[in-house]
Amino acid sequence: MAVPFENLTVHIGERNNGLFSWLLSQMGFDVTILSAQVRNRFTGAYGPPFDHFIMMVKLDGHRWLCDVGFGSGFQLPLSLETDSPQAQSHGVYRIRSQGDFIFMETKSETEVSGSAEECWLEQYKFTLESRERDDFRAMLLLPTGRITIMGRKLIITSLTSEDGQQAMKTTTDLSNEEITELLREKFGIVLPSPLTPKDVEIVPPPVTY
Repeated sequence: MAVPFENLTVHIGERNNGLFSWLLSQMGFDVTILSAQVRNRFTGAYGPPFDHFIMMVKLDGHRWLCDVGFGSGFQLPLSLETDSPQAQSHGVYRIRSQGDFIFMETKSETEVSGSAEECWLEQYKFTLESRERDDFRAMLLLPTGRITIMGRKLIITSLTSEDGQQAMKTTTDLSNEEITELLREKFGIVLPSPLTPKDVEIVPPPVTY
């Protein structure tokens, strides 16, 4: 709740730093750095190895998946010892093993013939092979929702029910000056050099047969 999810450094020519894994290690936790490949929600394709930095933490013989670098992901550690659904205030998640990979998935409800059908969406896949921080190159969570700056848009998601199952989203276009001010005011981030926002309008690729 105190440190915003931040991926701005890639836009100003700097590297991501794995601060959370360092913090856990300094606190005495048994931390293993893992590499995940994120699934593109439009194409279904997975990114390259070392696409995403995640951690396995061992505590009292139990293995946990920790990840504070995935904008819309879970906010509490997920158990790696079960494939059962794990409910949190912002959603329901599960860990599923298949072949050589482990998948982190989130629950989604879809309408089929007028009735809700349970559906699990793959977010990323990974293995338990230990990695090093140097192997990797290259939103603010609140009790009542999220504040996200993406490109030149401010996105505020407010939870409208205590169980987190309903949310209201508002989107506002920002100027470059407004982005800089909001980063300072809302996130406590002061950039050392100008930010060049990327276009966030993702257009699904054409369907080919």
